[in-house]
Amino acid sequence: MHSEIFVWGGINNMRISISGAQCTGKSTLINALKKELPDYEIQRESVRYLVANYGFEIKAANTDLQLALLNWQTRSLYEHTDILLDRSFIDSTSYMLYYHKRRQPEVPFGVYNYIMDTAKALAQRIDLFIFLKPEFELIDDGFRLLDKDQQEEITELMEDLFEKFNVEHKVLRVTGSLEDRVSQTLFYIKNI
Repeated sequence: MHSEIFVWGGINNMRISISGAQCTGKSTLINALKKELPDYEIQRESVRYLVANYGFEIKAANTDLQLALLNWQTRSLYEHTDILLDRSFIDSTSYMLYYHKRRQPEVPFGVYNYIMDTAKALAQRIDLFIFLKPEFELIDDGFRLLDKDQQEEITELMEDLFEKFNVEHKVLRVTGSLEDRVSQTLFYIKNI
């Protein structure tokens, strides 16, 4: 479909984050992009990994989970140069802010500042944020949160963080069908 781009060779050595609230098609897009970018490492969604392997609870936004996510995502950035991140610290920081506003849990001041400062610094290491806004119905997979209002607020928080972290110029907003999203992404990467 898009293999001619690889002969051109202009898409190596990029750290790409697929970002968006729950149920926006991030994993689906990353799976499709993996077929087009076979040399890229994929960091699967870190929350699912941490919950499955270390016993964190997804329904409880706790400080330990936020710090573990930040560490997991930092390791991925430093271990790979060609990487597709299924979520990044922009996503996890947005969820932290969402719960922090509701004091669920109350994040200690020092931890809050550490997460914000570290996420801002790490944002500079991402070459491209592919941002997906909600376009689909929330689907219960037994794991993700199904609150539409939360999904919309998380999306707004992400938009705010792109601006606050001064990475707005690195954000590609893709929309439409899966094929549309893949085409928009590959066209952008080819032409940067």
